[in-house]
Amino acid sequence: MGKKIAVVIDQASEYTVNTADIDTPQRKDCQAMSQILNVIVKQAMSETGMLQFGNRPRFFDSTSPIFCEDLNMQIWSGFKASAYHYSSGNNLIIDNCCRFMSTKTVLDRIDEIYDQVHENSSSHANQDNLLRAFQQTCRDEFAHQSIIANYGNKRTYVIQDIKFDLGPCNTFFDMSDGQKISIAKYFLKQYGLKITQKKQPMILVNHQGRQISIPSEFCLLDGVPDSIRKDSRAMRTLLGRIKQNPQEKMESIQSMLEKLFNMSKWSEWDIKVDKKPQLLESRRLAAPQLDHKSFGSQEVYANERNLKTIPVYSCSDLKDSTIVMFHDRYSAQEA
Repeated sequence: MGKKIAVVIDQASEYTVNTADIDTPQRKDCQAMSQILNVIVKQAMSETGMLQFGNRPRFFDSTSPIFCEDLNMQIWSGFKASAYHYSSGNNLIIDNCCRFMSTKTVLDRIDEIYDQVHENSSSHANQDNLLRAFQQTCRDEFAHQSIIANYGNKRTYVIQDIKFDLGPCNTFFDMSDGQKISIAKYFLKQYGLKITQKKQPMILVNHQGRQISIPSEFCLLDGVPDSIRKDSRAMRTLLGRIKQNPQEKMESIQSMLEKLFNMSKWSEWDIKVDKKPQLLESRRLAAPQLDHKSFGSQEVYANERNLKTIPVYSCSDLKDSTIVMFHDRYSAQEA
């Protein structure tokens, strides 16, 4: 009795809704309804078991990853979904997306760096200098890199620092009941994950305004590493694992929609959804024709392959010519 308890409430997000719009008969056409629908979409997606990374409406299936063993990579299939208001009413825009990450943990990569530093050094090198070089190489490589916590809700973090003088057995934090517990015991109790290296470095990240330490063996490297990005063959192999033809793409989206619209959030809000995709008519513009000195009277059409192979000559006099350039507001600088 008489003990003071401090309750801290963190604000995750904020939505401003004009309630006057919702009470009108035309509420389905108001901007507030689009905001509400996007909240419901996120809740329904989470209800299906999909995981959302960050604040963007992208949701991924962590239960069925696609593994590329030869590249030490895995791919999580997912969908990006948002509600938008168009002239035809409120629409759900959904498309496929993927998340690439390494099958290696941060600890695996740290061990590789350790071996590389010692292999590249002479047999008479000072051990203290080797240790400092190893730690600095790790910090340079992992500084501000995105990682995925391979437990719980698979949150993403940005590495702030690496603590080589700390380990999961001598790093503690306070539990809600006031007891201190080591990181190693906490992960075993909370997630059933057992530490394999007691002296492994700890990864320092920010979480809800405070710094926390995560064992490096429970962190996956996020994204495609530069070694694969610079290898065109490896990139083709990686992208080939997620390639879909139009029919496969539509089938996967419709399968997701069936699951999504069966969630209880829609009935809770008494929202009825037309599951049939809308057909949008469009016209495909023909490729522009090129007049080029090398081809004479032969018809040549502009595409990336042609533009890379044909030689470049000095341009003709453009005094009596007009160049019209079309661009959107995102590509104005490139244009």
